[in-house]
Amino acid sequence: MTVSKAAIEGAKLARQSGKRDETRIKDCPGLYVISQPPNKQGSVNQSWAYRYRSPVTHKPTKLTLGPLSLTVGSIDVNVPQPIVEPVFGEPLDLDGAKELAQVCRKMLKRKVDPAMAVKELKAGTTDMERAAKADGWTYEELLTKFMQWYQPNRETTKEQTAYWLGLKPDGMDGWEPRGAGKGVLGRWRGRVFSRYDGTPVLTKVDANDVLSGMPKVSRNRTRSALKIFSSWASEHGANGTPYVTMDPFAGLKRKTQDRETPGSRFLKPWEIRALWQAVMADPDPYGLGALLILTTAQRPEMTFDARYGQFDFAEREWHIKAADVKVESMGDHMVPLSEMALWLIAQLPTTSGYLFQPSGNEKRPLNRHWRPKDKLDAKANKAAHVAGKPSLEPWTYKRLQATAINIMENELHILPHVTKAIQQHAVGSNSDQAYRESKFTDARIEALERWGQYLAEITA
Repeated sequence: MTVSKAAIEGAKLARQSGKRDETRIKDCPGLYVISQPPNKQGSVNQSWAYRYRSPVTHKPTKLTLGPLSLTVGSIDVNVPQPIVEPVFGEPLDLDGAKELAQVCRKMLKRKVDPAMAVKELKAGTTDMERAAKADGWTYEELLTKFMQWYQPNRETTKEQTAYWLGLKPDGMDGWEPRGAGKGVLGRWRGRVFSRYDGTPVLTKVDANDVLSGMPKVSRNRTRSALKIFSSWASEHGANGTPYVTMDPFAGLKRKTQDRETPGSRFLKPWEIRALWQAVMADPDPYGLGALLILTTAQRPEMTFDARYGQFDFAEREWHIKAADVKVESMGDHMVPLSEMALWLIAQLPTTSGYLFQPSGNEKRPLNRHWRPKDKLDAKANKAAHVAGKPSLEPWTYKRLQATAINIMENELHILPHVTKAIQQHAVGSNSDQAYRESKFTDARIEALERWGQYLAEITA
């Protein structure tokens, strides 16, 4: 057996410091020997580890290859004479560890995550399944390539498409899985999408199996994202061969029961009051984001993705570039900031980066998943019960924007062309727009100020 000098030195350092030591093997990139502090018997347990950046999550990852076949026991560490110590798993000497490190490097060249492959082996993946995976493009391999290629007009469109395909931004211009076992990636991780000759493996049956367990809106959005992905795979490839010769998801169709009807849910004043009181009693970015959507009557995705660099607080204006609005052809969008909107922004714990961001991370906005929304619902219902009201009817962030517009038009009697301008909706026909230059700036400022005063009154 080949003994590594680094292993002996690592054991010595672990014994002397009483702390875990990690020593790099110089002639084998990514390979490390891990030495644990001495146990009660005086033995130093050691193992081999391979460090790399995952091609799937784009994060630094460590894979434990196995324990050392020779470890340093309770002897004088100044004497390079390690003894054999029984350990779990299959022990490796230096040559064996280098061989496994080489296997890992080959996997990475194929955009396969070694840690995921090892996990599948431990889960009992059969030889036939492993042979099948070695003979085709896996879903996550192609998903990584697709995200590198996909460049829609709006960055938020890319993020939403990635979300429904199973990814979320990692804050470093990369992507990571958005949840183990959830969505498409959770169900298809490690599965072959198509053979290297372009033969499809995943079919409409597999797609419908995943979609059937989703709520209506999620099902529709995921179906659309899958069709974009599979269309790309049928038009792009490697070595002159498309990733799949026939688009397997081209025939996915929306069923009658999946039709979405326009929302008609508007929050009542007492529901707004309960929501407002719940947020103010325990402010957090998710709750304050909901109130800012309500106060500015802007789209949820634009609000949660807002950055401090977009705001001119001296002029009380929020400037959104055309690339970040829903319809880019409408141009840049300016949102007047009322006293209420300014007050809400002042309650945020951040002063740079994104308005709504994870604690200590200015590089990405919040992940808008369902758990914080459920907590917000529970707090709002509690506030409503204290006031002698029932629980709030189900609502979404989008309905907050609709509620603001509905009350402005029906209670405050603000004209529709002004509320449309607030939302950056087209006003009139194409010919009307061609002859109209005004964006009703003064009218929008007055309307949002009146709306803010109305909110202050009903939530006082």
